[in-house]
Amino acid sequence: MYLRLNSLFFLLFCPLILLTGQDRTDSIVKKVIIDSIASSNDAVSDTMTVVKNNKKQAIDDPVTYNAEDSLIFDYTIKKAYLFGKAFVSYQDIELKAERINFDMTEESVYANGIPNDSSGKDIGNPEFKQGSEEFTSKYLIYNFKTKKGYIKEIKSKQQDGYIHSEITKRYPNGHIHMRNGKYTTCDADHPHFYLSLTKAIAIPEDKIVSGPAYVVLADIPLPIGLPFGFFPNTKSSKSGVIIPSYGEEANRGFFLRGGGYYIPFGDYADARITGDIYSKGSWGLGLASNYLLKYKFGGSVNATYIKDKLGIPQTNTYNEAYNYSITWSHRQDQKANPSQNFSANVNMSSSSYERTNARSLNNLTTNTKSSSINYSKQWVGTPFNFSGGFKQSQNSLNKEVLMQLPSLAFNVNTLYPFRRKIVTGKMKWYENIQVNYSSTFENNVSTKDSLMFTPYMLDTMENGFQHNIPLSTNIKLGSIMTITPSLNYKGILNTRYIEKTFTGVLDSARGTFLKTDTFEKLSYAQAFFPSLNVSVAPKLYGMYKIQHDRFKAIRHVLSPSVSFSFIPQLGDNQPSYYKSYYDSIQKKYVQYSIYEKSLYQAPRPGGKSGRIGFGLRNTLELKYFSKNDTTGVAKKLPLLENLDIRSGYDIYREEFKLDPFNITTGTRLFNGEIDVRLTGVVDPYILQYDSTYKRYLRKNELEFKKNKRMGRLTNASLSFGTRFQSKQGKKTNQDKEIDAPTSETESYNYGYVDFDVPWSLNFDYSFSYSKTLPVKPIVTQTIRVSGDLSLTKKWKIGFSSGYDLSTRKATTSSLNVYRDLHCWEMRVVIIPFGTFRSYNFTINVKSALLRDLKYERRNSWYDNIRY
Repeated sequence: MYLRLNSLFFLLFCPLILLTGQDRTDSIVKKVIIDSIASSNDAVSDTMTVVKNNKKQAIDDPVTYNAEDSLIFDYTIKKAYLFGKAFVSYQDIELKAERINFDMTEESVYANGIPNDSSGKDIGNPEFKQGSEEFTSKYLIYNFKTKKGYIKEIKSKQQDGYIHSEITKRYPNGHIHMRNGKYTTCDADHPHFYLSLTKAIAIPEDKIVSGPAYVVLADIPLPIGLPFGFFPNTKSSKSGVIIPSYGEEANRGFFLRGGGYYIPFGDYADARITGDIYSKGSWGLGLASNYLLKYKFGGSVNATYIKDKLGIPQTNTYNEAYNYSITWSHRQDQKANPSQNFSANVNMSSSSYERTNARSLNNLTTNTKSSSINYSKQWVGTPFNFSGGFKQSQNSLNKEVLMQLPSLAFNVNTLYPFRRKIVTGKMKWYENIQVNYSSTFENNVSTKDSLMFTPYMLDTMENGFQHNIPLSTNIKLGSIMTITPSLNYKGILNTRYIEKTFTGVLDSARGTFLKTDTFEKLSYAQAFFPSLNVSVAPKLYGMYKIQHDRFKAIRHVLSPSVSFSFIPQLGDNQPSYYKSYYDSIQKKYVQYSIYEKSLYQAPRPGGKSGRIGFGLRNTLELKYFSKNDTTGVAKKLPLLENLDIRSGYDIYREEFKLDPFNITTGTRLFNGEIDVRLTGVVDPYILQYDSTYKRYLRKNELEFKKNKRMGRLTNASLSFGTRFQSKQGKKTNQDKEIDAPTSETESYNYGYVDFDVPWSLNFDYSFSYSKTLPVKPIVTQTIRVSGDLSLTKKWKIGFSSGYDLSTRKATTSSLNVYRDLHCWEMRVVIIPFGTFRSYNFTINVKSALLRDLKYERRNSWYDNIRY
């Protein structure tokens, strides 16, 4: 039903209309379009009267309304009544309530709920929404003309928090004035905690300011009060002070840690400037920032500089150290520029930084760190591409730092110069001839972290250039053999070379009779050499049938592979970059490359070479039928995923022609519940003490010939792991991916707690063996057990422990307890013994807005370790 009007909201010149549905479940929906009429005369319909009114109205846009029960329009008092889940929509305002009354004279609306006969609680309480502002209340009055409102028992969501108030007034500028209010992050109608506000003003999208306030927990006022309150209420970030944590550390004394100032830079970046101060003189500064330019790039950077003062001054125990840490993560949106990309992942620090400043066991026990910065460019429509970057790795044990600064590469993708643009029919053999080009430039540094950015670091740089041009083709004979002839060009440019001299006097420190001189000089070496590669990789199948109702057969797949690489003799002349010295002890000339210690190795001399590579892979599968099979199609169950043996043989090498044997095997049992992996390295040559060099050396004599065995086991490892969990947990893991805890002791401190998995139990066993010399081997064995149990939907308990069988000591163990308290949470982390013995008990508000509202008792391991 559509009516054209010139009045405020509903009919002014219509008789009393009473619309009641005989069936109360029928919905009566009406739409009224309100329009200010410019002309003084306007006919509505043949049943309507001409209306004359030039007064400007507060309501001049369409209003949509409906009620599930009934609507009443009363002309005599100019009011409208909506009953039963009433709804009114005007511009960006939406109002829902069990009852809504509209006064057309005052241009005001009144809404309220009604008591429920069974529970006594009100139902259909008003729900008001205007833009992003929403609230519920017991009843409200709102005037469209003055934009003022009076609300009783309001509940309004303000960003991450909620405001409750007994009496509330809304003003035309949108400000909300409250009396006897509550501010909380709990979404319950009766909040579990709140800040009781005697008086307050809420400014949407800006702030909330209150008078005297105090904390109420479980309806019990606490002796924690504030003379006034200020709460941010914006979607954008605001500057503010970061409150530091306080405590005592065994090494550096009492501290204020992590205090500072937060500065946002619009929607694109922010900065956190923090500082630490200790009573024994140590101090630190930190800068952290996040940045994001949508559809372009984003990342974060964190830099820390700390001066540590440890020990007692003027004693041998006193030590001062300057430590730093830099982390940077940068990513480029893939849609920003498909032809080029820039990324960074930097993690570097001084070697002693984690020793005194680590906050997690993962950081403390990790000995190596790596960093990389990469840029790549592809010229669209061409085969050319370029990449450049920086790489760095450091070891905190030996304080060694390895850097590539920079590493550049220019390549030309594979080209087929003789291939037709439009291929029809079978290709000719020469159409598979391919050529490409690759070049690299590197500048490498190997130094100690204490010598970084010093003149010594510049002196130890190694740099060079290398490029290759291979011309090759592939010829396939059947499905198992491939022949690849090629012609190769290789060139290198180095900045230093060496010369060796046989002195006949043993250098006991270096274990050699040679004197090596290094010369700093730019030199270039190049070579052309043809090569031929042949590879054969057949597959053999075997089947062992089983006489059983469910088990059909065991299939064995044998995959041998043989490859041969050959470089022919090109001449007898030795290139200038290869030299020789006479070994008077072994009575022979020994050839060496002057670029042995350079960044790039020299091309091979004219001598021929030929290497045979061979390997064998085995897999076993069981074919079976499930218990309730009706399809007649057998399923496959892997019994042995792989058993690989690989080695090689160089037919032209003077000694040690046979390569060590590498053995790997592994499988998953019981539908992947148990994972077993085994690796080993077997050296086929004997190890013998050399009285001349006064140490053990490999001899060119096979173990099989002397000791009747395949070789010496030099390295081996075994890993065995399984995870048991409830059936519900298995289904949950298939449906979603769960973030793992960041570390053992922090599994419930900051990680995601998954109550959908009622219980889980993990067991891991690892074994490693190393024996490169005929002495007692180095053997390590560890057992690790962890698990968790959801006692209820709100309680979860977890544990982690282990045992080192080699040292016969327990490894770091932890007990974790988590309790979901709706808007609060409780966490307990206990490490009962060992170097990292500690405990942490915390009850805190979940919301990040009031993260400082917590109770914490702790005895942290990083505050108690003495160095």
